[in-house]
Amino acid sequence: MKTMEVWERWQLRRGMKQKTKEFHRLGYLNMTEAELWEYMQEKVWHHDWSTKEKRQSVMTITPNDFFDYQRVKAQVKDVLSFDWEDIDDLL
Repeated sequence: MKTMEVWERWQLRRGMKQKTKEFHRLGYLNMTEAELWEYMQEKVWHHDWSTKEKRQSVMTITPNDFFDYQRVKAQVKDVLSFDWEDIDDLL
C-alpha cells in the first residue's frame, strides 16, 4: 500500500468524507471511510497522481465501482483462507 504524506491525506479527507456520506445517503450504511481509502490506494491511485487528480478521482467513484472491488477482494480472501486439509465435510 502506498504511503501518503500527512498533508496530502488532510487535503483529500474532505472529499473522502463527502463520498462516504453520499454512499450512506444511497443506502450503503456499512461502507466506511477507511474502506474507501483502501479502495482508492489499492485500485485507483496506481500512478503518481497529483493531489488535484486524486481529489477528482474520489468524486467520480460510483457504488458499483467500489462494490465490484469489494466482491473480488472477498472472493480472493475466501480462496486463500480455505483449509485444504479439512475436507471431511465435503465427502
